[in-house]
Amino acid sequence: MNLLLLEPEEAANPRLRLTGRRAAHLLRVLKVGAGDRLRAGVVNGGRGEAVVVAVGSDSVEVEIALTAPPEAVPVVDLLLALPRPKVLRRLLADLAALGVGTLHLTNAWRVERSYFNSPVLTPEVIGRCLRLGLEQAGATRLPKVVVHPRLMAFLDETLPALDHRRRLVAQPGAATPIAAAADTGRSLIALGPEGGWIEREVATLVQRGFEPITLGSRILRTETAAVVAVALATPPVGGGSHRPTAAG
Repeated sequence: MNLLLLEPEEAANPRLRLTGRRAAHLLRVLKVGAGDRLRAGVVNGGRGEAVVVAVGSDSVEVEIALTAPPEAVPVVDLLLALPRPKVLRRLLADLAALGVGTLHLTNAWRVERSYFNSPVLTPEVIGRCLRLGLEQAGATRLPKVVVHPRLMAFLDETLPALDHRRRLVAQPGAATPIAAAADTGRSLIALGPEGGWIEREVATLVQRGFEPITLGSRILRTETAAVVAVALATPPVGGGSHRPTAAG
């Protein structure tokens, strides 16, 4: 936990009593005491610090002061063929930590249909995984996650309304490296499942304006490819100098 992440309703009052997972981490891992200052932020809201004013056996009371504005929405969105549930659980946290605007999860020829029945796709599990990623990264902007059971429905009905400067599809053997194709505008990157998009899917994506790009000469697992793609496509930004609440 590198940031004490609060829900908007929690930040409505300047003084807050924490219990549960966050309090346990503060007490047992960080071993906070009265007067300690922690980096804090609100989901999709402002950032600042929390001052510990009291500690109990299983609770921590803090006073919140938010002085920095909300983070900008990340400029990279991802269209991802739905991976295996245990991979998705890890990937949600990683993508939140890296910074993704919207994660579109879709079907594809090589996606197992049973994946769409996984409890990982419930709002509760998605939200928990995303928040863990934000805490790790010291960030507050929560990615939006949308599930599209049919790829063609997404391409025909949803895609035309989305505003992206570049549409990119990762494809082994493509001539253009992703770093050369990405720019400072908003991008949508399409990543296939394990085994990749089939030829018909690639052709359909290209017809919809997606430019084939490569992530390198090596074939990567979905979770690695997604992290690499987002990292390479995200423009560098200046970072703050606030002291983190903890390592890792």
